[in-house]
This record gives sequence, C-alpha cells and structure tokens, in this order.
Amino acid sequence: MKGICKFVTCTVVFLLLCISFAFAQSDQRVFDNAELLLEHEIKDLENRIIKFTEKHNMDAVMLTILDAEGKSAREYADDFYDKNNYGVGESYDGLLILIDMDNREIYISTSGRMIEILTDNRINNILDGQFDRVVKGDYYGALVYGITAVESYTQTGPVAGQYSIDENDVATERRGLTLEWVLLSVAAGLAVGGIAVLGVSVYYKKDFHSVAYDYRTNCKLSLLQKNDILVNSYVNTRRIPTNTSSGGSTRSTTHISSSGRTHGGGGRKF
Repeated sequence: MKGICKFVTCTVVFLLLCISFAFAQSDQRVFDNAELLLEHEIKDLENRIIKFTEKHNMDAVMLTILDAEGKSAREYADDFYDKNNYGVGESYDGLLILIDMDNREIYISTSGRMIEILTDNRINNILDGQFDRVVKGDYYGALVYGITAVESYTQTGPVAGQYSIDENDVATERRGLTLEWVLLSVAAGLAVGGIAVLGVSVYYKKDFHSVAYDYRTNCKLSLLQKNDILVNSYVNTRRIPTNTSSGGSTRSTTHISSSGRTHGGGGRKF
C-alpha cells in the first residue's frame, strides 16, 4: 500500500513539474539560440517584453540563431512567429526581432496591428540604431534599442496617412502609370505640339519688310580696356535632410509567409 501511495505521489509531482515547465515555456519570449546574451541580459529583456505586452496588448519575441536552416532571415522570422502561434488576438498582433548570425542580418517581422504602427520608414530607423550596436558585438544593446524604439512608436500610434501595400504592388505604385494615363499623356503631348507647329507656320507665312540699317557705322567694338568690379559676395549654407521620398514614411510593405499569414517587416545585413 505504501508503495502504491509513493508511486502516486511521485506521479503527481512529476505531472505538476511538467505542467509548470510547459507554462514557463509558453511564457518565454527571448530565445538566445546563438548564445549571444548573458543570463541577466535575457532576464532583463523578458521583463521589458512583459511590460510592453501588458501596456499595449501586443506580443514581442526576440530570437538569435546560428543556423537559418537554409532559409532567409525573413522566412525564418515569419515561420518562427507563426508556428509558435505568437501574437495577440485574431490578427496575431505583435512582432519578432531576429539576429541571424547565419545570414548576418537583423530582421524585424511584424504582424496584425503592428504592421500599421511600424511603417517601412520606422523599421529602417530602428535598424539604423541596431546596426551600429550589432557591428560592435553589442547584441544585448541592439535588442534593448529595438524594444525601446518599438515601445515609443507603439505609444505614438500609426502615422497619419499610413497604408499597407503588398510587395508585388510596390513597383506598380512607384511607376504610378496605367494604360489610360499613358494614352492621355500622349494625346496631350500631340495637342501641345500641334499648336506649336501651327503657330510657327502662321508666323512664317507673314510678309516681312527689311529695315535699312548702317551696321558698319553704328557698330563699334573695343577690347583695349578691362574693368573687373566685385559688387558683393554671399555664402549660403543649408542642412540636407534625410531622403524620405520613397513613400516609406507612410507605407507598410507586406508579404505572405509560408503559413499564409500577412507580415510586414524589414532587415539589414551586417
């Protein structure tokens, strides 16, 4: 009888440990598979993500890898996020920040409402700050910078005029031309050109009368004297702003992952 009780007790304890381990695993959001971080750094990043999630109801995952398994950084980030069912709500709101030591790339994958918040321009701004740290080997600093910038942008909310567009439609958007616009442009060009030709033709059909002018007597040229006078001088300076004319300031470029979900994002090689 005692043996049975001991067996049941051990079984219950084992099951409780398994359940607690499973819950601990499901709450994990920092995966340092490339072993780039120290233990206290991982704990700090986990705490930052918890605060971010509680405040904004958004998910956040951080991942470092040595082997991308033949995938691009984008594919690995999207698949890891989707297959582990991260994200809040039906649209899986959140993001994943990947440091890929195989492809030597930082990548940010966005999903749901985070696609609207992190436009292409905002993602590039985050990657700028992370790149400076990663190239120096400060991987912890790069991840801290990332979640801090994401929190700031989430607090601000989507930019005015934000819109999402599939990557396959970006080229068409940049060209901004359709068959109708091409035909209209050709017609307008022909009309303007026809008016100009007609005007020149009418002008040259007019009768012209020559005017007598004694150019030999009235034209004089002297090259014996030269005077250079500096009237004034000016020096103009201006700051050259960062080029944001590509449309990325309000655009969120999206794509479809292997699981069929829509993601935004961007990466930077290092």
